[in-house]
Amino acid sequence: SWRDIKYWDRHIYIGTEANAGIQVVSVDNPDLPILINLIDDFTNSHNIHIADGYLYVVGASTYDLWIYDLTNPSIPNLAGTWNQEYIHDLHVYNNKAYCAAIYSSTIYILDVTNKEDINELTSWSYEGKAHDCAVTSDETILLTADEMAGGHMKVWDIEDYNNIELLGEYIVDPNHTVHNVFNIENL
Repeated sequence: SWRDIKYWDRHIYIGTEANAGIQVVSVDNPDLPILINLIDDFTNSHNIHIADGYLYVVGASTYDLWIYDLTNPSIPNLAGTWNQEYIHDLHVYNNKAYCAAIYSSTIYILDVTNKEDINELTSWSYEGKAHDCAVTSDETILLTADEMAGGHMKVWDIEDYNNIELLGEYIVDPNHTVHNVFNIENL
């Protein structure tokens, strides 16, 4: 029932919570898309993200983060994995994965420069239900959103990984949630 779709180099990647892996669709001819491959290392996923020629998959089985090299976009090649905690959504920027772990409301910042040896740079938990996050282009501010009634958008100072500080928060309505956040500087 859930789908997440991303585009890279004339290909569309479709993740789903159904048992269908990640579909790879060629859109060389947008009027005639063609299913050309299937990533079936896992059955389902919650979200996918593409940055700098890599496909990042979260909410899947076996590993909490799967990374695929898209040098050949038709045949994604597994480049690395990370396993710590279920990741609900992520934003990758400048070889860092900003990850939201919804069940513990923990934010992880991972160095993904070496896809085979991913390192945790920092993590912190807060009261809420960490659903999504986005970083500013100077990587000093992280925005987070909580998936729950009354869920806030929070603004974090992350300039010093040893001293993460909540700068402020915003709520639309106590009966609603800020579901996803985006920073248009680095979409």
